Amino acid sequence: MNVYDDGSWVRQWDEAVAQGRFSNRRLDSNFSKLEMIERLYSADKAFARDCVWPPLPRAPQLTDYEDSLYELYCQFRYHIGILTFKPDARRYLENPDSVRYPKPNPWRRPLYQDEYLLNFISKPYTTIRLFLTLCFYDSVNGWHLKAAWCRYAPQLISFYVDFLLRVRFYDDEEDIQQLISVRGLLEQAKIELPRTLTIARVLPCPVANGLAILWPNPKRSILYFLAELTSQGSETLDWAEQHFGGLESWNTDLGAIPLVSLLGPTALPLTHTISLAETSTRRIACILRPGSPVPQQSHPVEEELVRHLGRVILKPWGRPRDRRSCLLEPSVEDRNVQGGSARYHDPNIDNITVLMEASVLDSLIVGMGISGTFVQIMPHGRSEDKEGRYWFVENIQDILPSFYIDVPPPRSEPSSPESLLGL
Repeated sequence: MNVYDDGSWVRQWDEAVAQGRFSNRRLDSNFSKLEMIERLYSADKAFARDCVWPPLPRAPQLTDYEDSLYELYCQFRYHIGILTFKPDARRYLENPDSVRYPKPNPWRRPLYQDEYLLNFISKPYTTIRLFLTLCFYDSVNGWHLKAAWCRYAPQLISFYVDFLLRVRFYDDEEDIQQLISVRGLLEQAKIELPRTLTIARVLPCPVANGLAILWPNPKRSILYFLAELTSQGSETLDWAEQHFGGLESWNTDLGAIPLVSLLGPTALPLTHTISLAETSTRRIACILRPGSPVPQQSHPVEEELVRHLGRVILKPWGRPRDRRSCLLEPSVEDRNVQGGSARYHDPNIDNITVLMEASVLDSLIVGMGISGTFVQIMPHGRSEDKEGRYWFVENIQDILPSFYIDVPPPRSEPSSPESLLGL
């Protein structure tokens, strides 16, 4: 467990603020007369002096350095242009006695660095929004490995923003209001970034897993439901045998399908099939609890489903800007063996309604994004009616906060701090 998982550092820093730290007492005496870039360096230096970082374990491993609060702070400083080169925790692990990072020096910075400094100064909201987009996602190892940063990046930046406001970093009232608006973004991030991990753990839900077992090979598993339906009368069973063959010809694992335990006996595999499979990134638009009104002329089996299950309406997020985007390029595959259904769905325009267990709904937040594959189910012989069509989550690739934005092109930078210093 990371040494700051208990959040005690937040309480300690709050107490420090109440005691007068993180104030203008460490600022240069001519702070208000400095140019904005020099003023930012001065403010950052004063902030860093008042930071008391949580201690690392006695025998720290690489992950302890990589996930540490100080490493997060260095990544943020690099992002806004204070640090010239991207922090690399491995350098400190290889040589613990060395200076981990050269101190920021406004007089020896490369010219290109001014672009990042001025971006933060002129657009703090957008710059911080982009960092919150980046801090939870590790393109090599996957976003789930940044659990600690998901929890504490908004907290750390909140201290930084409040400090800038406290020392009156900006003179212009419009700039001050822009920095104040960042507080709302950070409060949103405090909820949504940890929730990305929560949602990833509950999707696909057992109902979706059960539907995935049913399709796209329904004949293998339908006997499980026929056994449950026998008690409902011979008419239903005769219909099923007529359409799917005799029971003795099947080789089915009756314990493989969780749907009956969740929904009770259901005719769903007899009355419905799969149609489309869409891979895309979608935004949560609406969450409907079990028992919410259903569309008119819904299939009786679907009416029974929504009495037990929640429905989540997902709308298109949009297309990715380039290959580095976390957004998926929308694509549709027609899995309906009868064919002819793909033309009635546009993944760039149409909303979809996804079935989920009620227990999952409390984890979801309207506005957040789900990247993955969604499979459509529909009644047999009804390929042209858009009403009553439901989907399930087959798999997920990413969970995105509502404020996600695509990443700009990477900056050019020295290959190492030694090359910058001419060593």
